[in-house]
Amino acid sequence: MYLRDMFALFVMAGILFLLAHPDKRGRLFTFVFVFTVVSGMLFVLIYYGKLIPKVSFRISLPKTLISIFSILAVALIVLLFYTFPHDLIRLTGTRLLVLAVLAAGLGLICAISDCGYNPLAVMTASFLGGGLLYMLVPYLTTIQATPFSLGWSEGSQVYFASLFHSQKLYGQNLPLPVLDPSRYLIQSIPFVFGIRSIFIHRLWQVFLWVGLNAAGAWLIAKKVGSKIAIPTFWLSVFMFLFFFQGPVYYSLFVAVIIVLLGYKRDNPTRTLIAVILASIWTGLSRVNWIPLPALLAACLYLFDEPVDIENWAAYLKKPIVWTVVGVAAAWLSKYAYRFISGEDPEIFDTAFSSPLLWYRMFPNVTYAPGILLGIALVCLPLLILTILFIRKRYKNSVHWLRWLGLGAILAAFLVGGIVVSAKIGGGSNLHNLDAFLVLFVMVSLAILSGHISPESKAEVVPAVNFQKEMKLLLLFAVFVLVSYTFFQASITQSENTQIAETEVAEIQSALNEMKYIPGDVLFITERQLLTTGAIEGVLVVPDYEKVIIMEMAMANNQGYLEAFYQELEENQFKAIILDTLNTSIYDETTGFSDENNSYVSRVVIPILSNYQLAQSWRSGTVNLMVPIGID
Repeated sequence: MYLRDMFALFVMAGILFLLAHPDKRGRLFTFVFVFTVVSGMLFVLIYYGKLIPKVSFRISLPKTLISIFSILAVALIVLLFYTFPHDLIRLTGTRLLVLAVLAAGLGLICAISDCGYNPLAVMTASFLGGGLLYMLVPYLTTIQATPFSLGWSEGSQVYFASLFHSQKLYGQNLPLPVLDPSRYLIQSIPFVFGIRSIFIHRLWQVFLWVGLNAAGAWLIAKKVGSKIAIPTFWLSVFMFLFFFQGPVYYSLFVAVIIVLLGYKRDNPTRTLIAVILASIWTGLSRVNWIPLPALLAACLYLFDEPVDIENWAAYLKKPIVWTVVGVAAAWLSKYAYRFISGEDPEIFDTAFSSPLLWYRMFPNVTYAPGILLGIALVCLPLLILTILFIRKRYKNSVHWLRWLGLGAILAAFLVGGIVVSAKIGGGSNLHNLDAFLVLFVMVSLAILSGHISPESKAEVVPAVNFQKEMKLLLLFAVFVLVSYTFFQASITQSENTQIAETEVAEIQSALNEMKYIPGDVLFITERQLLTTGAIEGVLVVPDYEKVIIMEMAMANNQGYLEAFYQELEENQFKAIILDTLNTSIYDETTGFSDENNSYVSRVVIPILSNYQLAQSWRSGTVNLMVPIGID
């Protein structure tokens, strides 16, 4: 049976290569095509019993040796993927196929040995482990010491985190961040200890991404998946990678962890306190997270509590109270923060006024599969597993009201996430569906583990046994998950720190020469240079930071933009630090065209109408602008 599963993995990897790289016609394409066809034929023959392979010999290998060899082999192959320069290995389809062959080979070793390991489990774990390492490497490559921003908004994130300690860092009381304040609050912890090193802040953010996602995955596995005969570690790895398909922002897991730790079936007061605390946190976060703590607790309640048919009102009382109180706490937290932030209330909640780009629901250049197909691909394997298990094991053992409640909660977050994803600036991945992804995987796991209590106390629903049933579906789910991870991952190129520091020194020198000219220096971009102390002697202008002004441009916030234009016309700034001076307007055949066009027309062109280029660094991605007519 192992060979059947091995050839199934080969077929999946081969088909994906052929679909992903149709332009690579040649010997490689022909080889993969033949490999896939032959693997498919062997799979069919074994599946229908027409071919029954027999192993005529056994080898003796200790478990420890196989474990060490498997870990080293998978780690080395992933390292090879990121370091081997040949174009062949750079193809994502090739990498997946190579990992599949390696994982299958490791399983085959177990199949012909007396080590005691299940060969399918070894193959699946090796493939899943390869996906985990492949995903972690790009995060590790962001831990660099270069002072410049490594991505479009990376420098902005460091700056926003610093605003909770602005007096200590800048000698100014600056307004608190407008967008995702809970994220930047937790990201600001190094500043508590006076740490301004950009290297440490990047290390901390990687720790948050990996650590909080891992903690959330492990807690969910322990809470609702303990009955499944899969080691908690591997179950957690599966969910960990599943969450990164969004990705699920690490700040969301703070609320999830609070509820998971605080929920107690027989202690509704303790649960309510946990819901309130988590709701206060989500109130400082994204608006579509506000009901998450209460509805997460409601899901746990629906898992545990059979329906009291004679008193539905009493049965629904707890989740209703948690929802009302939790949502109220979140909104109070949200408006209390707005009041104390020191920022103009008019620039909060731009999501409600930004245009919706419904074409991004379907395949497009910004997000290739489109939101609808993307979320379907991510969830379909696990959804099929769950539905088949419900039909086989649960049947009529769980009251329809509980299924309706769980379905309604998932549907609410799915629809809400889709709508937010349609917002301009929100459709490049599935991160706006993060709350749905967390609840979806938790509900699916609860069902597959038999964690949902039947109505009759005498009835017990056993967990799915992947050793005996649905093995191919599990393999398919793991394959889709790892494939998505491979196509999503991209490393950050290493920056030459010495060259970067030289350029920073040149920027500092240019600003020093303007020291006695009246006016402020506006850092629209690269504001982290002020945060980390790379640039000194510059007063921070709190307004018009890149991410915020982009939000205002996309929402067409006329009050905010008109104030900006007036300051430009009056040359209020003696200098402006700006990114690429792109003035092109694009159509929908270019990625992020709507975002680009808003920023160009409402920010870049008005700046160029009043300011001119004085100096440029980093191949034109960092520009010093001065008022027109100033030498």
